[in-house]
Amino acid sequence: TKLRLASMALANEKPGDDGSVLIGAFNRTLTTLAAWDALKGWSNASEPCSIPDCGVTIQRPDCAWEAVSCAQGLVTEVQFRDKPELGFSLTARVGELISLETLRLDNLPLLVGWIPPELGGISSLQNIFFSGNHHISGTIPPQLNKLDRLSELLINDCPRISGTIDPVFGLPDMERLTLESNPQLSGTIPDQFASRFYEKLHLI
Repeated sequence: TKLRLASMALANEKPGDDGSVLIGAFNRTLTTLAAWDALKGWSNASEPCSIPDCGVTIQRPDCAWEAVSCAQGLVTEVQFRDKPELGFSLTARVGELISLETLRLDNLPLLVGWIPPELGGISSLQNIFFSGNHHISGTIPPQLNKLDRLSELLINDCPRISGTIDPVFGLPDMERLTLESNPQLSGTIPDQFASRFYEKLHLI
């Protein structure tokens, strides 16, 4: 089934909209809805950022949504790791999280679909993690090359990811790049990139 693309009215985005955006961005599979509903906040489209600076890095008992961090009333981080019970795909609506800095989706065996190219439109993104996801496919979106603030990109052990590694080179703030254990990826590492980041460059 094709994912319906949502229009991105970024100019009109304001605090209070991110709850419905998160629900739309994480296209949850019907067979795992019970697991999603067990997570605080994810069973409805309430405001995830009603408590200042709440979330992954600053945990409080009254934090609104599990795995979500906020700052100044907007979502800045979404981090799910080692959650075999959660099935979903990411939709184009993830691009509407206009203040997102970190997206971490690691070791999620029921994550399907592909890496949305709309991530390339989130200028605030600094960290993207897609490690150990064996059922996502497609290519590394060339739109990621627009992310001038991106410092960490980990897309490793995702054997169905294919295409070229070219989109990830040329980013000025890149400090850590891991693309290992992806046998269908190909391409050439620019000499200037390898010499600059060789200590934090993992491709095999």
